[in-house]
Amino acid sequence: MGVLIQEDGLLVVVLMRARRAQLGAMNPDNFAIDPPLLLKDSPKPRRLATFGQARAYINEALRAGRPAPWRELWHRFKTVTAEDEAIEAIGDMRELLATEDLPPNFSLD
Repeated sequence: MGVLIQEDGLLVVVLMRARRAQLGAMNPDNFAIDPPLLLKDSPKPRRLATFGQARAYINEALRAGRPAPWRELWHRFKTVTAEDEAIEAIGDMRELLATEDLPPNFSLD
């Protein structure tokens, strides 16, 4: 975004407020996970295709008593405001699932 600076700084403030409003309106729950996470779950495998579905899974995991790394992941998901942050958070989730022997993207065959 180009910024024109005026002596009084009014234009800069207006553009900064517009950018903050744009970020605030962004809903990371709709970000797609590509490829989707396929998790071993009971009674059948579970597919997480959006950031919101992954966040819901983390909430369920915390209610079930998962350890501290899950709380850290939940805080990470809670603070996401941009797509690049969502991608990094999903990467963190993939790593956590792998360390807990809940490998994402197992074969359904």
